[in-house]
Amino acid sequence: MFYLFPEQAVTYYAPTEVRKTPITLFRAREFHSVKMLPDELSEILQDPTWGWNKFSPDPVEVHFVPGNHETMMTNPHVQVLAERLGVSLDQII
Repeated sequence: MFYLFPEQAVTYYAPTEVRKTPITLFRAREFHSVKMLPDELSEILQDPTWGWNKFSPDPVEVHFVPGNHETMMTNPHVQVLAERLGVSLDQII
């Protein structure tokens, strides 16, 4: 499994095309202090869509889930994430 921290993801992955496709972003409610991050990353993280709105003409659907970037994938927070993910998948099927 390959895992990127948010600051690494910004450095190593940058989409370049705008596509007519819906984007759904699941964000952790808790976050590290933006003051400790590089300026470029700090700006992106202040945007609720984390910059994904640049890559689709459609609005980005943002879901805030409990926990932080790591604990959102563990009990009890993962249950909320799974529920919201399920609702999103049901809407496109």
